[in-house]
Amino acid sequence: MMRTLTGMAAGPLLASILLLALEAWISGLYPLPAGHDPHDPDALGAWISSLPVYIVGLWLLGWGVAAALGAVMAIAVSGRGWVGLIAGLALIIPASLVALVVLDPGILPAILVVMPAAGAAVGILTAHGIMAH
Repeated sequence: MMRTLTGMAAGPLLASILLLALEAWISGLYPLPAGHDPHDPDALGAWISSLPVYIVGLWLLGWGVAAALGAVMAIAVSGRGWVGLIAGLALIIPASLVALVVLDPGILPAILVVMPAAGAAVGILTAHGIMAH
């Protein structure tokens, strides 16, 4: 029971730390223009729209990788596959909030919401492959 709870906490924590590091790196490369409020969803949406396509792709991929590594961490700690699913899918909530509040309608919000689910699936399969050996 304790390992399960620890895995449920460790997986999303690792994923969150990875996302914070990725977003800090991206904002270091492409800072929010002077005078823009970082808490203003419209300013953030305009900033994201101004980023190069490869940076937006890296950002989207980062959500999937963070979910995958969070799922692997949760499974490694707990030993249970369903805990990895919960840990990876926990990122769907913040991804949905970003997609709804910050991003303009279109394909980008849909991709952002799908990336944690895809990452969680990859993480679960990877963890099961690692634990099988």
